[in-house]
Amino acid sequence: MTLCSAGRLLTILTMIFVPSLAHSESASPAAQTLIEELYLTESTKPIAEPAGWNPTRVVVMLIPALVSTSDNFETELQKAAGDVELVFDRTGSFVPAPELLIGTEIAWRAHGLGMRVIAIRRSSHEGPDYVDYVGLTDELHSMAATADVVANALPLTPETTGVFDKAFFDAVKPGAIFLSVGRGKNTITGDLIAALESGKLFGAGLDVTDPEPLPAGNPLWHLPNVIITPHVSATGADANRRQTVIAVENLRRYVAGERLLNVVDMSRGY
Repeated sequence: MTLCSAGRLLTILTMIFVPSLAHSESASPAAQTLIEELYLTESTKPIAEPAGWNPTRVVVMLIPALVSTSDNFETELQKAAGDVELVFDRTGSFVPAPELLIGTEIAWRAHGLGMRVIAIRRSSHEGPDYVDYVGLTDELHSMAATADVVANALPLTPETTGVFDKAFFDAVKPGAIFLSVGRGKNTITGDLIAALESGKLFGAGLDVTDPEPLPAGNPLWHLPNVIITPHVSATGADANRRQTVIAVENLRRYVAGERLLNVVDMSRGY
């Protein structure tokens, strides 16, 4: 299947990791707040590297929403841990909000709809085979000028705050669609409104805004080319089930001393 507009193959630019370009909806994302509050630092060695790695007891902080997903969640965790004793904390008082990196999911689905997918990340030009080209952050404006759809799935860090500003919207392809499912503060709201009102953008789909919740009198509510959803893009019918699968697998990996899934980079804050 090919998704076309007036015979043109659509190009979608998905923002996965954008760094130093500039300027929970707090000043710091949940992961960064947790790092600072607990004085966490990056480990210099894999967890299994020290001689004698053999955990005998692991404290598991249970997230109520995940426990309610499956009657067998604790059993599955214990099975993953093998002979290691699990101590379950059911208070829910130490639960960082998960930050989901969904840029690759957007890219995969867009490719499946026949779009040509290009992406930007901060570290390298490497990407999955369904992404036609992966650029670096200094290519943001030049790549945005070629994209019919721009999807923001960024975390919120000092480097990604205000990335989508007047300069970005001036550079974007006329008639493009802007999707934002990352963090509201990635975008300068006034500059987005100006681009929508002028017709530079065909439209926008916003799951996150700045401020959030969006005040009743904000112009975004009244623009006919804007769709707003209440910060629910990370939630699906089986979201909690998928999180339990990752939790169980990470416990198994932890006990075995293997590399964990979805590890937070302490220096980047996500």
